[in-house]
Amino acid sequence: MRRFALLVLAVVGFGIAGYAVFFWSPSADTTYYLDARAVSEAELGDGPVAAYENLSAENRRLFDAAVGNGTATLGSDTTPLNARYVEYGGQYYETTVRATGPDDGTGATRLVALGVGALATLVGTFGLVGLWVTSWERGRQEIDAES
Repeated sequence: MRRFALLVLAVVGFGIAGYAVFFWSPSADTTYYLDARAVSEAELGDGPVAAYENLSAENRRLFDAAVGNGTATLGSDTTPLNARYVEYGGQYYETTVRATGPDDGTGATRLVALGVGALATLVGTFGLVGLWVTSWERGRQEIDAES
């Protein structure tokens, strides 16, 4: 009965850890945003400055939304701006891309699942090896006693 329990523990632990590593996609829960903030010329730091006219139509649309709302949501197939600053109508804007995930503790849950799964796998596996070695030793002692 102990062997079966340890075997189940090892298999279930391996399954939990494997799920946490291979099937739990963090990118599916991540949303990317483009933020734009007006800055003075004195605040310009290192980084390329792009003229608004040189942006692609898609990037102009995103930039306009970011300037109007303070932020714009990037699609999964969107090519982000390759400039940190954009000059538009005599004003400079600092652009940043940020990522946010769900606030439901998904990252912590994944780490806990990975830790519990790995621990269960180790305990189950080492328990099975321990039972096998003990059984082998008993068998050997019985053979030696019969001799």
